[in-house]
Amino acid sequence: SLHEILANDIYSTFQGDVSRNIKPYKVNLIYPATETHVWKHTDQDFHMVVETKATYQTITKPFIENIPVEKMEWVYNILDHKSEVERIIYEDPHPRNGFILVPDFKWSDQSNLGSLYCLAIVHDRSLRSIRDLTGAHLNLLQNIRDASLEILRMKFGVDRSSVRIYFHYQPSYYHLHVHFSHIKMTLGTFSGKAVLLEDVIYNLSVNSDHYNNATLSFVVGEVQHIQLFELFREKQVV
Repeated sequence: SLHEILANDIYSTFQGDVSRNIKPYKVNLIYPATETHVWKHTDQDFHMVVETKATYQTITKPFIENIPVEKMEWVYNILDHKSEVERIIYEDPHPRNGFILVPDFKWSDQSNLGSLYCLAIVHDRSLRSIRDLTGAHLNLLQNIRDASLEILRMKFGVDRSSVRIYFHYQPSYYHLHVHFSHIKMTLGTFSGKAVLLEDVIYNLSVNSDHYNNATLSFVVGEVQHIQLFELFREKQVV
């Protein structure tokens, strides 16, 4: 039998019980799934993009700004305590330096610390990606790092040296969030996708406007990032 244990917008999680002798299992459901969800899991070709400051300003930034706010509804539900309240591991409510730490769907069995995967979602809704970060956000980033590592140590007994902390660029959704995953977890941690939090903190401490001006290289999929990919191809970036 299946019973729902989580519901947030189009995302749901169900627990399945087979018998007393078999451990319960979890089923993650996205319904109705959008084209974006299907594209993410479709076999496709990928390309490296070298995004200059000008490329970001003329292509990527307008693309992000035109994303419908409805795409962020499930994130705002978490921030507004409308959904997943019982899953919150830690929260700092400060409007500028605060965030909410929640387990990612990938961490379906929290007794398995080797698959630990959490997301720190910032309260500041003006921050869409690492491109929006400046030296003024160092307190936010250091707070996310220090508070999250401490709560993961206290609550789950995970040592800080066992946790990889990073952003994705391009991210799956454009509300700034930080990934915390066990060092054994390698999904989404490759070069061209993951940007380590410590590197971001260092770069901004040296140059407050680093991510406003930097050239960033990353991977895009012809299907997963079809709209952005088509814009890059139209402008002969790829």
